[in-house]
Amino acid sequence: MVVIAWLLLAVMAPFVIVDANTIDLERIFSGPSANSFFGYDDLGRQIGLRVILGATVSCTVSFIVVAVSVTVGTTFGIFIAWNGGMIDLIGVRVMDVFL
Repeated sequence: MVVIAWLLLAVMAPFVIVDANTIDLERIFSGPSANSFFGYDDLGRQIGLRVILGATVSCTVSFIVVAVSVTVGTTFGIFIAWNGGMIDLIGVRVMDVFL
């Protein structure tokens, strides 16, 4: 449930958050408050907004990595299984090295 909420927040962040780099010099190193649950950093930026935008980047990168891995792994596996014999044996050993 927490992971689903985090993913929804990461997906919706670019549409909700206008600018996480806004500098507010009056709030430098301010603690958590009703406006910012994580407080402010050394330039007065909201840490919570920056964490959420970081989650957006992390989710995007992880999705791309998984998609590429599935595509390359499936293609390699189909090619190795289709040919069989010595190529299959070598391909399985190469995969064992990676695993």
